[in-house]
Amino acid sequence: MYGQTKFRAGLKEVRNVVGVLGGKGGVGKSTVAFNLALALNRTGRRVGILDADVFGPSIGHLIGEVEPPKIEEAEIVPAKARGISAISIAFFQKEREASIVRAPIANQMIDQFLGKVRWGSLDDLIIDFPPGTGDIPITLMQKAKLSGALFVTTPQELALLDVRKSIQMCELMGVPLLGIVENMSYFLCNGERLPLFGEGGGKRLADESQTLLLGQIPLDTKIGLTGDEQGSLFDEQPASRACFEELANRLKSLLDHKKNEGSGLFELSELKYTEGSHFEIVWSDGLKQVLRLSDVQKRCPSTRCLHPESLKIDPEVQAIKFKQVGNYALRIKFMNGCSQGIYTFNLLRSIAT
Repeated sequence: MYGQTKFRAGLKEVRNVVGVLGGKGGVGKSTVAFNLALALNRTGRRVGILDADVFGPSIGHLIGEVEPPKIEEAEIVPAKARGISAISIAFFQKEREASIVRAPIANQMIDQFLGKVRWGSLDDLIIDFPPGTGDIPITLMQKAKLSGALFVTTPQELALLDVRKSIQMCELMGVPLLGIVENMSYFLCNGERLPLFGEGGGKRLADESQTLLLGQIPLDTKIGLTGDEQGSLFDEQPASRACFEELANRLKSLLDHKKNEGSGLFELSELKYTEGSHFEIVWSDGLKQVLRLSDVQKRCPSTRCLHPESLKIDPEVQAIKFKQVGNYALRIKFMNGCSQGIYTFNLLRSIAT
């Protein structure tokens, strides 16, 4: 028995965990994540938001006055405001206090936010990711069991450069791509759309990554003002409110469809290997696969193996060791050849039995 992969304890009653990523700061990722959470809640869904940007938390300010988090029976009960549950490092700091912590401590904080918070029964938990592709995003992808990732960009190429890196990271770690949100997409002037930051970037990115352009959010002073004044777009009727409502409905439909059809996230129930050129996997949905090690090694995602001619693969290659990586992949140490690659469960499932 290789071992059963399980939900994090704190997330066991959460139906969907959605990561909101931008790759870089300044694209309005936190504002989109927060207003999306509000819009989802207004459709009748039970929603939580986790601010995972330990070094630059924004959700605490955006959400405004809250019923603060508290500790009960060694668990954190999240803050409550505007109908949603929320956790941010900002709730545990003095105002304007800097988060001066090293990466291992930051990862421990994220680990507690995932496993020690009493999120309870939620339809959707929105995770506001920090910029970049470093330690904290990796920890989140390994431990949060994401239903999928939503990517926020502005239209110009400079923003797309970093979003592409986040998309590639999700692909390598087996996180499904839900779609692209193009923020600051246009400015409305007398009914005319003015593309102040260029146009078409979100669509190009969606086409490149074979995913959906789920929404285009205008450059609207109301968005900035409600964030600064800790108000809500949903207290008024600005044009951008309708954009977030449409985005929420599209995302809700997409998530519900994925639940019905199978999310593409797979759990490993059992792995059997003694010796030889094959190994057997049993998945939590009952599917059994017998895989040839050489077929797996051919798909090595390591940068050393991007060119097939650089890797000589023995068709009878054997393995020395298997190690599970988070809840999404295996690392395999082969007797010869490259042993650096991480093989996602999605990739393994795609190999014909």
